[in-house]
Amino acid sequence: MKRNVGALLIKIFILSVPIALLFFIMCWAMWTSGELMSVKDILRNETPATLFGLAYSDPKERYKLNKLIKKNPVIIALGSSRVMQFREIFFKPSFYNAGGCAGRIKNFSQFMAHLPNEMKCTTMIVGLDQNFFNPNWDDFGPDHFLDLLEKERSRGPLLVSSFQKFWFDFMTKGISLSKIANNRWSEAIGLNAIVQSNGFQDDGGYQRGPPANNLIREIPNFAAEPGSDAILKEGSRLAAFKGINVNAINELDRFLAACKMRNIHVIAFFPPFPEDVYDKLLELKPDFTGFFQLPKLVSPHLKTFGFEFYDFTNPRTLGAQNMEFCDSIHGSDTVYLRIVIGMALRGSSINQSIDLNSLAKMLNDSKGGKSVFPLK
Repeated sequence: MKRNVGALLIKIFILSVPIALLFFIMCWAMWTSGELMSVKDILRNETPATLFGLAYSDPKERYKLNKLIKKNPVIIALGSSRVMQFREIFFKPSFYNAGGCAGRIKNFSQFMAHLPNEMKCTTMIVGLDQNFFNPNWDDFGPDHFLDLLEKERSRGPLLVSSFQKFWFDFMTKGISLSKIANNRWSEAIGLNAIVQSNGFQDDGGYQRGPPANNLIREIPNFAAEPGSDAILKEGSRLAAFKGINVNAINELDRFLAACKMRNIHVIAFFPPFPEDVYDKLLELKPDFTGFFQLPKLVSPHLKTFGFEFYDFTNPRTLGAQNMEFCDSIHGSDTVYLRIVIGMALRGSSINQSIDLNSLAKMLNDSKGGKSVFPLK
């Protein structure tokens, strides 16, 4: 009996050695790449040249909140991932992109409440995603947004949950241990940044690595894309939109009142969709009556506070084409350069903070590509 137990223990030990070795290698890779860093450590180790992109967790809300406070800019862009393409080079005063820190309409006020009163911000560019106002998308149930702002990730559960994902990515996405070993945190933090060149740059703007950033000459068909944002899919940001969420309007007013109290001028806009997506929504207009009523409903609320509002839902109002979009809801930084120019041409106060001729030249030089910047 003792002999059988001993043999069993030896087998268990032999079988566990490879698993332990794989786990050790993953832990080394996660630590060396910066995947396990706290936000405090990330901010301490990064430089203006650092690309920050984690693969197995996403503390962007806490990271961007603390970096925004640290940089204390004059102009802030705030919204969902659909504002991440505004860049510091577009503006003359200091700028930071807090895109991704307001994924629901109520997050705007929650985020604002965490900003010190003494911040320098005088202008806030606010992306109001159309789906924020869709009762089929946001039921105003509880979320964990405040935890995302206030709490650090726990390393133990992160390591356990990442084990299978890491080795799957190692086999399929070309994770290189030598590249991780040779990487410097001053250049890249996180496996997404190191391996895929995806991540946040110093101004908070998001860089999409190749192939997403390559010049695409074939016109994509975004309207036919399956996935989480498919048109008319339940729960999608393009779900049927027949009514207006009154709670969302109330939340918008609450946020605008908070900005007014801080003497922050709001320049709000509806972000554009690719041409074929917009055309499909028009074709399905009976399912999107609320969607097309939004501009007339929202605009007066901005004007009541003395703020600005622009409706860029239709990309043709900007001259944007499908090839300048990354997917069915996200424009490239070329599209967002067009948005800044579009605001300026419509008489926005943003004119005081830009060099319109320089931006026009930048747009012309982009030649219809997805990015006006070289990859880091």
